[in-house]
Amino acid sequence: MKLSNFNFELPKDLLHSLPLLSSLSFQPLEWGVPFPKELYELPLKKLEIPEYAISGSAQLDTLEQLYLQCQNSKAAVLDVVKHFGTIRHLGLIALKGQEITLPEEIAELKHLESLHIYGPLNSLPRSFAQLQKLNDLRIQAEGPFVFYDTLAELKNLKTLEIISSYFVNFPDTLGKLKKLRRLNLTHSFNS
Repeated sequence: MKLSNFNFELPKDLLHSLPLLSSLSFQPLEWGVPFPKELYELPLKKLEIPEYAISGSAQLDTLEQLYLQCQNSKAAVLDVVKHFGTIRHLGLIALKGQEITLPEEIAELKHLESLHIYGPLNSLPRSFAQLQKLNDLRIQAEGPFVFYDTLAELKNLKTLEIISSYFVNFPDTLGKLKKLRRLNLTHSFNS
């Protein structure tokens, strides 16, 4: 179900009549439109929401994929850790925003297998290397990209995809990624 560009309340009987709904995209017309609390009761596997709708969603223990539109990515990731850190099935998180900052607490997402970042990445915290299940990292940098040494410590990384308008450096430490199967470094004029 995709709910986008709206500013109205959903009928409660509609939500209760969809007990098998597993994918939801909630994209309201204006930032701050309340996320219908009844949706937290559905067995959702894929959820696309603005960061402010995270609170209360800890009930979504069936969640496998979380897509967040961020205004403050650091706060959004902290909320994800707080609300979803113990969900074993949450394997993919995608963050989209104007400026992406990952906090040290991202390491608490021990089951995370895929991280997709759409926006300028300020840095990678040292704790990022503790994401030992991470095997898929995709970054669309929208500007210069700096290879951080932390990337070379992701021993289980199989896919590394970086799209950027400018690569600041290219470290030889990437040779440590022995399980890497797919490497895509793309220069983009649109980033």
